[in-house]
Amino acid sequence: MLKSIHIQNFRGIRDLTIGDFSAVNVFVGTNGSGKTSVLEAIGTFLRPKEPWFLSMLSFWRRMESATEKSPLPLRAIFCDLRVVNPDPMQLEGRLDGVDDVLTIEPITALPTVGQTHENLAMNVLQLPPFERSLAGVRFRYRHGQEPEVRTDSLLREDGMGADAIWRGLEQLRCFYVPVQAVLGAELLGRFILSVNKRKTEAQLTKFVQMVEPRVRDLRAGGIEGETVVLADVGTTQRLPVQLLGDGFMRACSMAAGIFDGNYREIVIDEIENGLHFSVMPQFWRALGALCRKYSRQLFCSTHSEEMLHYAVAAFTDHPDELKVFRIDRGNDGKTTATAYRHEELQLSDEIHVEVR
Repeated sequence: MLKSIHIQNFRGIRDLTIGDFSAVNVFVGTNGSGKTSVLEAIGTFLRPKEPWFLSMLSFWRRMESATEKSPLPLRAIFCDLRVVNPDPMQLEGRLDGVDDVLTIEPITALPTVGQTHENLAMNVLQLPPFERSLAGVRFRYRHGQEPEVRTDSLLREDGMGADAIWRGLEQLRCFYVPVQAVLGAELLGRFILSVNKRKTEAQLTKFVQMVEPRVRDLRAGGIEGETVVLADVGTTQRLPVQLLGDGFMRACSMAAGIFDGNYREIVIDEIENGLHFSVMPQFWRALGALCRKYSRQLFCSTHSEEMLHYAVAAFTDHPDELKVFRIDRGNDGKTTATAYRHEELQLSDEIHVEVR
């Protein structure tokens, strides 16, 4: 379990420490306060052998995929977009009782003369530092006192490739669900097959029924050579799950992280997205029960006052499992985090104190 994180120079966060995480952690705050950046930092810290994950983060923010010709989406991870002599970017956290450090460094390259100066004859070694271009990123990861592990990921024409050196790293720890994106049909199909092997399809069906009560079961299959996931909703034929709406697909994506044994931490940006307020009470109760049963740790953000209210109510019998953090960004650009325990949240709910 992740107990704390110290974020330095990640996106717009210069220096922020958040400690004493619980099993379920909810981030609230105004637009632009840095909630998504905090979640991205946590997700990156928990995937220390995957620098290319940074490119996905920018893609999920509706930027283009980072490529050799379009490095800006990757550059956006660095404070002030600086990749030449940048302020050191580090993510430090206490994970399973061990202090881990992930250092993120840009890999820069000198452009060719033709690219930047056209017909001007000039030695590329004489180019000023700001003319350097971003060629990739390097992760340097240290788990406690173990030897440092380094992973390089370079920008290529079709995205980010990896020249990796890692030893002794476990399977993926973090499952990330962004605001808009959901699992594609092929990945969801693999997940459903994995669930079938583990014989946990009954729990999965019960979870997604909160969003779509008509669903009786889910099956991975194929139509005209394409991988699909089909749902039995009581009609004469099974339907592709995409036809059941974005909220249902989001629920399936969340379930993928919870029921897949490769993931211990689940990160969900704007957890209420696609969910009707009427399902929120049972949604939170089910989510809490699943996190307890499968030893999952949840990090999520919300803009919904109703979602926060129902989260507090759902953890009345397990108050120590819920923690809410309000993220604020001051006029000076400094990011802060204020923690609220369950009893404080109950009080704020009763006297209508705004914690968002």
